[in-house]
Amino acid sequence: MGPESSGLRFGVLGPLAAWRDGHPVNLGGERQRALLAMLVIYANELVIIEHLAEALFGEQRSRSAINATRVAVSRLRRALDDQHGRVLQTRPGVRALYRLRAA
Repeated sequence: MGPESSGLRFGVLGPLAAWRDGHPVNLGGERQRALLAMLVIYANELVIIEHLAEALFGEQRSRSAINATRVAVSRLRRALDDQHGRVLQTRPGVRALYRLRAA
């Protein structure tokens, strides 16, 4: 198992998975799963949105890739039932930063 936070557990060896209080979490599509994998790798560290966008979309750093990354963050936050940003934290600004808070 991987990092834990707020009753959440993440599995990264084998298929990526998440559980909340012992129940599987539907992580959504491929983009949200890839985003979660990146955030688990960098658990408790701030990651700039451009780094996440590059991981999700390759070398293209277009405005649409950044916007699609923001949408993926929002969908992942919804999947993790994290409306208040306690697990998936955001530090807004010109260069948005994200952090997966893990115990």
